[in-house]
Amino acid sequence: MILHVGFNKGGTRKTTVSLMLALYFVEQGKKVAVIDLDGQEDMSRLLGKKDNYKGEGSEKLFKQTLEKEADFPLLPVENWECRASIADKLFYIPSLHGKLADINREGKESYVKCFMQNTKELNKHFDVIILDTPPSLILTQMASLAAAQSAVIPLNADANGCGIEKVKQYFALYNSVKRKFNPSLGLPAVVLAGVNIKGKQAKSYIEWAKDFFKSRITSKYIEDSAAVANAVAEKRAVWFKTVSGNDRAKGAAYRRVLEDLVKIAEKKA
Repeated sequence: MILHVGFNKGGTRKTTVSLMLALYFVEQGKKVAVIDLDGQEDMSRLLGKKDNYKGEGSEKLFKQTLEKEADFPLLPVENWECRASIADKLFYIPSLHGKLADINREGKESYVKCFMQNTKELNKHFDVIILDTPPSLILTQMASLAAAQSAVIPLNADANGCGIEKVKQYFALYNSVKRKFNPSLGLPAVVLAGVNIKGKQAKSYIEWAKDFFKSRITSKYIEDSAAVANAVAEKRAVWFKTVSGNDRAKGAAYRRVLEDLVKIAEKKA
């Protein structure tokens, strides 16, 4: 599976959802590669990229045809924990801000096609590839959609930041990529993440989202909770090695939402 995770707004928990999905798939016995396509490099830093890293990153997938697993700039994830060992199961390709900026600035269609070919090749060596994307409608976002077999959209319960206009903008790109590059790409799976149910707008937004996305949205949402921040700080899955009863409950709920999300993503619309 090649799984795109994206939306054209920052702060919707795309990177956290991508990371927890990677750990979830490792627990299912899958070999997983995470490709960081966001020039902010947040995923890369979380997974262990050092500030003095001098190697290649995800920009290589846009410019060179890669034929062997060893050709890809894969790095092992070493310090994260979940219910299964990540050794030889979880890898990532880091983002390098300047080089990805060049890719987006040049904006060549050939880059999209090269990325599609390389992710397809990498998928021969991995069960799951997760594409973590930038919060904007630029070439790397387009290439991720073009390469994907399934897609996930994390949203905030915020009508201002994730309302109908933003959704329409994203789907304009989504449908354009589907027509031009990826006709088999089905409707995305949607999850509301970082939801503060006490917020004044949250309840009405949840109702709107369920009506708008119908069967493509998870039945439950991911709450805004210290349990997630605690897990990220401790480099573990939200549901693994929880200390407090509250974190245990929030972690179990998070995992159930991911289970639902994966089922929806795997189901062709």
